[in-house]
Amino acid sequence: MKRILFPLVSMFASVFLVAAQNAPRIGPGTVQGVVTRAGTNEPLPEIQISLEGAVSPEAMQTLLSSAASAGIVVNPPPGASLSETTQLMTAAAAARGLPIQAQGIQNIITRAVGNQTWPTTVTDGSGAFTFRDVKPGRYTVRAVREGFFGKPVNGAYPPTAWVDIVVGERETKQAPLSMAQGPILGGRIYDSVGGLLSNASVQIYSVAYQTGFALLQPAVAGVAKTTYDRGEYRLFWIPPGDYYLGVTPSARPGGPGTPFQPGGRTYYPNVTRLSDAIPITIRGGEDLRGLDIAVQNAALLKI
Repeated sequence: MKRILFPLVSMFASVFLVAAQNAPRIGPGTVQGVVTRAGTNEPLPEIQISLEGAVSPEAMQTLLSSAASAGIVVNPPPGASLSETTQLMTAAAAARGLPIQAQGIQNIITRAVGNQTWPTTVTDGSGAFTFRDVKPGRYTVRAVREGFFGKPVNGAYPPTAWVDIVVGERETKQAPLSMAQGPILGGRIYDSVGGLLSNASVQIYSVAYQTGFALLQPAVAGVAKTTYDRGEYRLFWIPPGDYYLGVTPSARPGGPGTPFQPGGRTYYPNVTRLSDAIPITIRGGEDLRGLDIAVQNAALLKI
């Protein structure tokens, strides 16, 4: 009996060993890609890349509640990624004509899910990045760098670029990304008699529509600059689009024989009415210096 059992045990052990050797190996995958300047093959170094996995249900609920309080109500499908939810929020804000820019939506997202941590890396000199030992599943690969913007979503340029991917067992997934660089706007501001004007506020504006009415608003929060002592200004990190450039001198109280100067706004090029202003079109990466403005005196009203 023993002579029969030992060969059988040996035979079954060999079968199991062969089956184990031929079974598909289960293991993590790899995510890699290159970040380039939009419209070119130029690599972009020093771009921060994050590999975002699933958002916790608690964080997603906080995000949806925060968006609803800002007037943006969305119902993402179960399992929606953070980028998919972001696109829904951007589309909902645009559909309602809410004066909320892409940066504002990104701020809502950051506050809601900022406590979640994901693996991050930085692109090298050739714009390349790699994540190893990635568990199979759905991810969002996101690129961010101050002064750069992703592809437009419903006409708005978000401050990040991203792509959704699905990583399989032992798969090497490619995730290429591109970003547009914000331009530099600069020039000098002169007063009504041709002198250099310091301490004047320079801002770019865009036209949004709220409940069917045109609304002029600052295009990017925090971009407004005050002119230096030589009347110079420079504006950075502006997403592509069409804008109006305006300057508002500081209000100055009148003295003996000098009327109060309320600091009315003057638009490029040297006009006080928006209908006469010339919009500035930004494609990305321009160096638009020499945009000088001579402040025009506001019309005096008699009471």
